Amino acid sequence: AKQIEAIPNLVVLSASDADERSWSSEELRKSVFTHFVVEGLKGAADENGDGRLHANELHEYVKRNVSRWARANRAARQTPVLLGGAQRAGDIELVLVEGKYQPPTYPELPAFEKELTESWKRAAKLGTQVPAPAA
Repeated sequence: AKQIEAIPNLVVLSASDADERSWSSEELRKSVFTHFVVEGLKGAADENGDGRLHANELHEYVKRNVSRWARANRAARQTPVLLGGAQRAGDIELVLVEGKYQPPTYPELPAFEKELTESWKRAAKLGTQVPAPAA
């Protein structure tokens, strides 16, 4: 941390704190940290709506959402950490945000009810065979 503080205008946003795991999400097809960093940079982290996204705003947004996701989806802790200091991060402007943030939309997964129903029927039929396939 002292090495980072020694370099002017440098902050580091880490995916997790010491002794914590950085989680990935199959649904998002990336790490949860990466997902919220990208969404934050798109404008989700500009909570005061001034159109300017600073590093401290990004950190607060990512920290809140990653921590919430890890608790809800993995019953675990993941706390993104800001190195270099919140004051310094508040002075670092990352992007200009144009327009209102639009959350991502995810495509509907294909329905597979018919295939699933047929699979369960086959499984039930196999269970009645003598001797059972497990034997």
